[in-house]
Amino acid sequence: MGIIGRPGRSIKARFPVAGVTGGSVIEPQEAPEVVEVESEVVACDGGGGPLGHPKVFLNMQGKGWIDCPYCDRRFILKVGAAAAGH
Repeated sequence: MGIIGRPGRSIKARFPVAGVTGGSVIEPQEAPEVVEVESEVVACDGGGGPLGHPKVFLNMQGKGWIDCPYCDRRFILKVGAAAAGH
């Protein structure tokens, strides 16, 4: 990991930093959970309960999949499901 910042106030970067030696590349990770759905618009609350997160509504916008920005759960449109819009 690269070191970035001003002298006396540096932090370790978790991403490659241009011009910094020792930078590392973050490999893409698999989604922790994949859910097949029949609608392009889905709601995610992280499973609810104490380990959940605020409910968010996500729109695939024709991509056929979307990841929750809170818990990284991946929603995939089922094969044959209509990509419907309003």
